[in-house]
Amino acid sequence: MFDLTNFSLQDMSEVGDALQQLELKAKNIDELSNMIVRYFFDNLGDTQTGEESSVLVRFFMTYPYSSLDTESQQSADKMLDNKPDDQDMKCLKLLATAGVEPKWNSTMHSKGHRVLPLQNEDMLKKNIMVHQFIDQMGIGISNVLNPDPKLSSELEGKFFNVYHVPDAIGSPYIPAQKEFVVPFGIKSAIGFGGMLPTGNLFSLLIFSKTKIPRETANLFKNLALNVRMALLPFVNEKIFVIDKDEITEEERLRSLIATQRNLLEVYKTTTENTKRSESVSFNIANVIGKFTKKVWLSACLIFISVFFLFVHWLTHNEFTLHLAAIPIEILFGALLIEKILERKRKTEQSKRLMHFRCYLFRSRLRSIFLANIRVCPCVSCFL
Repeated sequence: MFDLTNFSLQDMSEVGDALQQLELKAKNIDELSNMIVRYFFDNLGDTQTGEESSVLVRFFMTYPYSSLDTESQQSADKMLDNKPDDQDMKCLKLLATAGVEPKWNSTMHSKGHRVLPLQNEDMLKKNIMVHQFIDQMGIGISNVLNPDPKLSSELEGKFFNVYHVPDAIGSPYIPAQKEFVVPFGIKSAIGFGGMLPTGNLFSLLIFSKTKIPRETANLFKNLALNVRMALLPFVNEKIFVIDKDEITEEERLRSLIATQRNLLEVYKTTTENTKRSESVSFNIANVIGKFTKKVWLSACLIFISVFFLFVHWLTHNEFTLHLAAIPIEILFGALLIEKILERKRKTEQSKRLMHFRCYLFRSRLRSIFLANIRVCPCVSCFL
């Protein structure tokens, strides 16, 4: 179980690896999206109480209106009061959901969020939470409504921000205050997403009864890369208006390699930032340790201890023995703490190095694989 109030770099790495492993278990994108929301719902919690912190987790993806099933199209028609003239109109479809209420564990029971037609920006602004989600992530409304194939590679390699509502109660970005936020004790909301090479936007939204700090939100946005890698094998048809061919295997592998490189860059950057934040407390302890090592301080502490022993020899007062032990305890205690902190730092560095090597190795393997595909005209011989 991972604590949102104390989410670390190591937690981010473990969650990311687990998300990518789900790809091997799923048969299609529906199964995968259900596994993803269930993983977050089951594994985010309060480590002190052991209770799950997630109240509702949902996964969305954009699709053209023409590719929706009949029931989803009818839901979109109802919201628009008519069938849309543009069959390529983008719609935000709910692919998976998991929550504390039984009806929140099936998309069939969702009434107002099963599909959201994105006819234009004015209509999108009416759904303030979705509009704020896209705005905070920095994707750009136009890139969602009308994805441009010329910008697809640029959007794929871009690090999007995270949607973060630290205080859900009273927030204008979560409208259902009386029906949802207050009765279920929602304290924070967090979401992340990204763009696939097909033009689909994917997004995951978590409502939590645990307050989520900004530090956790900053780490969560990197998990979008892991989700993106898990999704890539299951997306095929491009949704661009002018280019609706299926994504080629080479394009898919290019995207995988680009995402893997981004992941490696994320780990390097996050580690550097973590080192800076940890260096303050560690340096303080390090300075204290060096300070106690100085000969004059050690001699001073020993002298004080000897002085109280001398007083005890003269007075035979047992209290002076306790006073004589205090300087020695300070001296050895400080040195012991320094050793423990140094060992902890080395352990953390070795773990980070292991993850870096792992991701670099995978990236190199995929690069070799892509190079072989270019040489061989028959892609299937490598599959």
